[in-house]
Amino acid sequence: MTWKVIAGLGAVGTTSGIGIGGLYLYTKDSIGNQVKGRVLGTESKFNDSWKFKFKQMKEESQVEFPELENIKTQYSDNEEKGAEALKDWCSKSYSHVYKSVFSYKNNSRLKKVEKYCIQSLQEKLTSLLTGNHKLLGNETNESQSDYSTNFNKIQNYDEANKGKLPAELKGLKSAEVSTKWVELQNWCKKIRSIPFTEEGDTFKVGKELCIKTN
Repeated sequence: MTWKVIAGLGAVGTTSGIGIGGLYLYTKDSIGNQVKGRVLGTESKFNDSWKFKFKQMKEESQVEFPELENIKTQYSDNEEKGAEALKDWCSKSYSHVYKSVFSYKNNSRLKKVEKYCIQSLQEKLTSLLTGNHKLLGNETNESQSDYSTNFNKIQNYDEANKGKLPAELKGLKSAEVSTKWVELQNWCKKIRSIPFTEEGDTFKVGKELCIKTN
């Protein structure tokens, strides 16, 4: 939008009681609004997730964002402080303007926020793997044998302590693994892209049924 058009809008706004300032506030959209409900929390229970995201950020080039490059350099040998610094950067980024009547979309910052301030369930579950454990649901070189043990857990699944089963998995309680293991595979694949925002039912069930431990 050119300044001539904006000036014209200002003149119209003056007569209508809106004005340039009102127009800006009316059209302003923040980074935080774009990622609302998807970002990592700031409580201590998310500390491991912030460390995971810091390590991810540290391994990638941040030349376009001096603030991130500084965090990466300053805390290269201090994962805990680096995670705290990244969390602070995210919190401040949420208040940045994403777009308004005066500006183009701030896609570069939004992409960084989506990458380093949001952790998918795939990333969270991957961070829990130890030894020869394997995250299921990638459909690559997977077979019934990968799912048999976890599939059989569904029949007597402890929902009170390990998360409430979703409807599509409850329906597998009396099913045969040989014909229905793909249903579990599909569910494990589906939850991978869900943001990790709490240790709720989806996370708990995913932890139990989408990680192969034997």
